This record gives sequence, C-alpha cells and structure tokens, in this order.
Amino acid sequence: MTSQEAQIIWSDTLDDRWLVKVIRIDDHAGTLVIQDCGKVIHEESVGLSYGAIFGPDTDDVVSWQDKAVKVIDAL
Repeated sequence: MTSQEAQIIWSDTLDDRWLVKVIRIDDHAGTLVIQDCGKVIHEESVGLSYGAIFGPDTDDVVSWQDKAVKVIDAL
C-alpha cells in the first residue's frame, strides 16, 4: 500500500463510540470504514469530489455522515 492509498481523508467519532473514517484508495475514490471498539463493522466505496486535493468537499462529508448514521442506526 502506498502512502497515498493509506491517506485518511476524513475521520470522526459518533456517540463517543463509533470511529468513522474515509481512506483514499485512488485520486477519486475512498473507502468509508466504520469501527466499533477497533473492530471494522462496515466498509463501502465512496467518491472523492475534486480528488479531495485540499481536504474533503463539504457535500462529501455530509454524505459520509449520513451513510454512517444509517449503518449505525440499523445495528
């Protein structure tokens, strides 16, 4: 894995429990990862608007948050 592939584009903690992050996999795509106590409970591919060159696009972050909340609420 190259350093670019391992780049965390965005991360947050929901409800002081769930670690949610987006990891770059190429110039225009990433993987949304949700963890509970260090265990991955969900992964899915997501897009990176404008390649997230200077950080994540605001609309992307809102989309990732919505996805994470839906996954967590379904548990």
